[in-house]
Amino acid sequence: MNSVDIRPFPSSSKYSSPFVVSYFGGLHLNRWKMLVRIVRILNDNILLRVYTSSELTEEIKKSFNNYHIEFCGCVVGDELYNARLKSDILLHVESDDEKNRAYTRLAISTKIPEYLISGRVVLGFGPEEVASMRILSDNNIGLVISSDKSDDAIRDAFWAAFSNVDECENMRKRAYEYAKTNFDKKLIASRFKSLMQSVCSESVEASV
Repeated sequence: MNSVDIRPFPSSSKYSSPFVVSYFGGLHLNRWKMLVRIVRILNDNILLRVYTSSELTEEIKKSFNNYHIEFCGCVVGDELYNARLKSDILLHVESDDEKNRAYTRLAISTKIPEYLISGRVVLGFGPEEVASMRILSDNNIGLVISSDKSDDAIRDAFWAAFSNVDECENMRKRAYEYAKTNFDKKLIASRFKSLMQSVCSESVEASV
């Protein structure tokens, strides 16, 4: 489910303000509120582009317009991949309200492997204990900023990370290699086939 096709490692991003930050995915589970919050905090220092198939309610449209969030609709295939390459940072968010915090606690978003293989720095914003954030922080393959922090602390954490170009480069390389090792579609299919063959062989031997 989380496997990806492996593509060549892409060239570096520009890492200059305003950073082009792109979010790909649904706006449900109050994720849209987290997008609005991080833009509000980082102000004119980022340009946020949202790629989603979700329909925008009037409330979301108004909030996006107020904070100059660029709604880009839904993209697929090469268009999707190229949109990621045109980004400096790929953003993943999870809501920090109590209900959705519990709902996403053990679920790793399918976007994470896709982000990692894109060779862009991945930024997670939300509760630091949920699975999609833990996979980034535990393996040092993305920057996670806890939404429990104050606005000033969130801003400081962002600038501390993205003012260090060398670490950004190292992080995106680690992310790419992690995706190759753990989410390669061909490798996973081969392992699964071998596992099924082994199980079938053991079953036949046991029945003889």
